[in-house]
Amino acid sequence: MRKALLGFLLLAAIGCGGSNDSEMIVGSWFASAAPTWASNVGSIGTSIIIEFMSGGQYSANKVQLASATVANTEVETGTYTVSGSTLTTVPEQWTCPYSDPSYAVSIAFVGGDLQLDTSSGVISLQKTPESFDSGYQFTQGCFDSSGNFTPEPFGPAN
Repeated sequence: MRKALLGFLLLAAIGCGGSNDSEMIVGSWFASAAPTWASNVGSIGTSIIIEFMSGGQYSANKVQLASATVANTEVETGTYTVSGSTLTTVPEQWTCPYSDPSYAVSIAFVGGDLQLDTSSGVISLQKTPESFDSGYQFTQGCFDSSGNFTPEPFGPAN
């Protein structure tokens, strides 16, 4: 999730109308298909949704549809800071049973999209005013390296 989160982490569109990146990143960001370097599940029906809150908290979700009404989701929550063009996330809780270290990526706002530039590639996120949970029943858990999903509770990220 770390690479996924950061890979797509990093989502936003011109936030609250602020003039700096710390204010612009606030909101819900969406990538309709996880990039291959950031995901261990198939890209069809897989989305990355990251919400950056004004108090420095974030929630990152890798979501894959299991049916028309059910979605499997890997969830990570923690804190973030923006310093210049660097976004740093510190995971606190997530639904995978192994460590997820802090991560830093370069960010830029291009045409209203939030671009995250990592050592593995660039991802572009779009800001969305809608909640991603409407109409679905979610099962929280963890995707393994083969893309299989196992239900798991929240636990410490480190």
